[in-house]
Amino acid sequence: MRNCAPFDSIVSFNRAVDDRSEFELYPRTLRQRLPRVRIPLVHPDPDVVLDLHGAVEQTYDAGRYRETLRYDRPCKPPLAPEDQKWAKELIRRAFRKTSPNRKRRSR
Repeated sequence: MRNCAPFDSIVSFNRAVDDRSEFELYPRTLRQRLPRVRIPLVHPDPDVVLDLHGAVEQTYDAGRYRETLRYDRPCKPPLAPEDQKWAKELIRRAFRKTSPNRKRRSR
């Protein structure tokens, strides 16, 4: 059953103050770019900003995910039909960009 909320996931950070009831929430839909988030450090140090989308991209590029993930199979849990169609198109474009006859960018 598909989530009825207006978002598909939530990134959450908890601040270590008092009773730990202070949270930052970053709701996202599947099609939204992951956010830049403020990571709380120990007081009195200021927060640091982390670009989650960039971190995931760098991890993907540095790892073996392209070879180990099964892009030929539907997602688990299943996506809504319109989201599955969108995801397949993204995958198709990504693989076309890095086909063997094109040079992969190195980091």
